[in-house]
Amino acid sequence: MGAQYCAVSAKLKAMYGSCLDADDYNELLSRRTVPEICGYLKQNTVYAKALEGYNEETAHRGVLETKLMMRLFDEYSRLYTFMNQKQRSFLGLWNMQWEIKVLQRAMRYIVNHEEIPQWFGDDATELEIKKHTRIKLDALAAARSMSEVIAACENTPYKEILETGEKLNLDLFSSGMRLDRFYIETLWKAKNSLEREDKDAFASWLGTDIDMMNIMWIYRGKKFWDFSNERIYTYILPIRYRLSSEDISRMVQSDDPKALEEYVKANTIYGDLFDSHGEGIFIEENYNYIAHKKARSIMSAHPLTMAAVYAYINIKELEISNITIIIEGIRYGINPDNIKKHIKIGGI
Repeated sequence: MGAQYCAVSAKLKAMYGSCLDADDYNELLSRRTVPEICGYLKQNTVYAKALEGYNEETAHRGVLETKLMMRLFDEYSRLYTFMNQKQRSFLGLWNMQWEIKVLQRAMRYIVNHEEIPQWFGDDATELEIKKHTRIKLDALAAARSMSEVIAACENTPYKEILETGEKLNLDLFSSGMRLDRFYIETLWKAKNSLEREDKDAFASWLGTDIDMMNIMWIYRGKKFWDFSNERIYTYILPIRYRLSSEDISRMVQSDDPKALEEYVKANTIYGDLFDSHGEGIFIEENYNYIAHKKARSIMSAHPLTMAAVYAYINIKELEISNITIIIEGIRYGINPDNIKKHIKIGGI
């Protein structure tokens, strides 16, 4: 198995070396305007090409995120060329996660009665992205209703999921969750096609993520939406890694969010999700920090596996999320020290 991944591993190592470090994050946080932040990214990081021609003052946040993702797609394409057909088929599953994010964003704009921005143009990278998706991206950008979003998904597995959601009159959250669930279950099942070390490493990376997502979804259902236990169960992923069915049951049946937090800390390995939770740190931020550490661990311990490839992509997605948080924070005049508290990746 190792020989199949030698070239890919070497490429991953080089790409990982270009990730933002603590100095980069501190430099970004020291900037006072969005143009200054984008200027630093253009002049000092691998995002230079992706941000070329980007209007920092007027462009939509969705467009910014897409531009930053251009770099990840460029790296994705380069990794793709180093792989054999079986590896390419497995890596191609990542496209589903990206497609689902695009669909969820478009659905959110429609529900909020906002115009969907034209995320993709005609430069080389954007044309390459269009090659890797069956969603009709131009039709999606022009959509003004859920029916038009569904039409843009013709010949994709998302069409049936969205049609069912529309027939059941599901809200945006529920429809989005159904899409997320479809992707995760597909990826979890696909790992069984990998060889043993790769399968075990992939299960460790994705299984840890699934456990944390289930905890977060239960917590959100209790904390923010006051969902019934029965409804919470409908959102939980039916996959168990380090959490048992009893753990899930005990968490769902917790009297309140605080009792849930106490159970997680006392009975699972995921207590760090609630680290500094009473001090203004969000559970999602701790999730990002733990996910980042896990991904780095997988890359170090299992460099010659598909698990390492997905772990690296996860690291880059978290990095892009960090950049977006910093830019939005500066744009809305939030003190850099307060922004820094919520950036727990990169050693800062």
